[in-house]
Amino acid sequence: MVKRTKKNEMSISSTLFGLGLVGVTLYNIFNYAMNPHEGAAEYFSRNNVACASNLPREGSSRGSMRSLEGITEPRLGSIETIEPIELEPEFISDRKYQLPEEQRTEKNVLLIAAAMYLEGRGVHEEGTNIPRESYLRIIGGSVVERAVKGFRGNSVEEILGANKQYSFTNSDDPQKEISTRVKDHAKESVIDWRAYVKCEGVARDIVYNGSNSDIDHFYVKEVGSDKVPYWAKGKTPAMLTKHKSYLGGKIKTCETSGFNFL
Repeated sequence: MVKRTKKNEMSISSTLFGLGLVGVTLYNIFNYAMNPHEGAAEYFSRNNVACASNLPREGSSRGSMRSLEGITEPRLGSIETIEPIELEPEFISDRKYQLPEEQRTEKNVLLIAAAMYLEGRGVHEEGTNIPRESYLRIIGGSVVERAVKGFRGNSVEEILGANKQYSFTNSDDPQKEISTRVKDHAKESVIDWRAYVKCEGVARDIVYNGSNSDIDHFYVKEVGSDKVPYWAKGKTPAMLTKHKSYLGGKIKTCETSGFNFL
């Protein structure tokens, strides 16, 4: 029988503490491996900051985020420290479609930003968690072009409210549930908030300065799927791109087909 001594107790405590650290490290490595699209430094800093700033960890059940006013100091990765993202210069020219002056409003900025967030936040730039700007401009540009040409309405609100024109308005689409609280939903996660900031920046540019996108209809499907909407069957896309989609916690290889019907 081993005699219990203070030295033995300290040794046991040290061993248990060491095993705990190993367990935490292995847990983080496993979670990082499940998120290969994210840089290691960003993943670990984001998850550590999440606890400190009362933001839920990635993958946790969503709930209302605690008051932002309770965060007294800026922390790397907190939503308050995310700066607006500069727009890519290649898209800021040849504005073919301009909303009428009376429609260049902050309300329309928020409506188009919400549509971009719901339709496109899962399509990231390679190696980042930032939505692809070219894809966001297809979404926002389709709204502006339809409003300008009077297709399914003459205003941003009418276009986005038209029946079965954008997937997030469909009753069976999982995005519909958050369509009335987009900004609150985005604040529940640093990654989602970063995506929303990008969406609102691009939407503001499109509303006030116009769009140069000719794509007025588009759809997304997983590569290998034969699901094609009825309106696209037999039609040749004006644009076809492949991309990774990370929405819903799953990484999928998808393709977007864009059309210029109007």
